[in-house]
Amino acid sequence: MALHVSKTGRGPAVVLLHGFCETHQVWTVFSPLLADDFTVYAIDMPGFGHRPALSGGFSLAAVAGDVGRWLQEMPVPPRAIIGHSLGGYVALELLAQSPHLADAFGLFHSTYLADAPERKEGRTKAMEFVAKQGVAPFVRNLIPTLFHQKDHPAIPRVLEMALATRAETVIEYTRAMRDRPTHETTAATWRDKLFLIHGESDAVISEQTARKMEAGLPAGHTLHLAETGHMGMYESPSRAAAFIKTLLAR
Repeated sequence: MALHVSKTGRGPAVVLLHGFCETHQVWTVFSPLLADDFTVYAIDMPGFGHRPALSGGFSLAAVAGDVGRWLQEMPVPPRAIIGHSLGGYVALELLAQSPHLADAFGLFHSTYLADAPERKEGRTKAMEFVAKQGVAPFVRNLIPTLFHQKDHPAIPRVLEMALATRAETVIEYTRAMRDRPTHETTAATWRDKLFLIHGESDAVISEQTARKMEAGLPAGHTLHLAETGHMGMYESPSRAAAFIKTLLAR
């Protein structure tokens, strides 16, 4: 299966799934921090970066099926599949479809809960905005809000990735995120496989949501990052990587 992948390090595999309006390049700073202990694979999901899009009207389950077919070709199951934001939603679909595909599944600024009604409404408005105004004004407004530090040097890099995203991709993934089901049962069933990394200043995943999820996970499976927004791979990379290494060493 043709898939654009970056690979670094040695040891058991860890697969990183990027978030909305990102590519595998969002992990460029973070991947080397895991590379002493793991072979780190970062991929482009369908419609982003070098990947062709799925046909319109797709679901996140379909995206997970696409990624899962590549994962099944790996000679040894990965030690962990870790998804940022949208990538976490895809990781949850993989967990629901094929729980033995990896030893652990990480939600990196993500949630196993479905969107609240007001969040669904916001996504619908975002789709309408992009359809009328295009990607550029949408992502120029979005990207800085994802960081705790509003002048963080990574913002231009992430914005460049986001500006390259096609309008159809933005709209269809927004629809898929809006319509995704809750994975509370998945999380409860496979709680020992699941872990969470949360930014205490995250404007997307609230502290209340993170604490609710933490209550359903085993002790030591949640990391709260102070002075960090939605982009811990840039704002708190060393702390996040150390947590992952410690957890996967158990």
